Amino acid sequence: MNNLDKLHPGYVLKKEFLEPMNISHEYFSEETGIPPNDLLEILNCRKEIELPVAEQLSRFFGIPEIYWLDLQSQYDEVFRMKIKH
Repeated sequence: MNNLDKLHPGYVLKKEFLEPMNISHEYFSEETGIPPNDLLEILNCRKEIELPVAEQLSRFFGIPEIYWLDLQSQYDEVFRMKIKH
């Protein structure tokens, strides 16, 4: 894991939501309908959060979709800046 990964919305999901709430990725996948492989890719910072997943996260946590989409957008911008330099 590198410092950039800590900005990824999957890292935020894992460290600020799932782990503190003791929610397993298996349970979360089942409850949200996010396919297990997709969820693991997101949690491991290898897949982005797109609107359908943001909607599922929103329903589960009661947080607006824009929260997740903004996290993804911020991560993407930092990633683009990093690869330019």
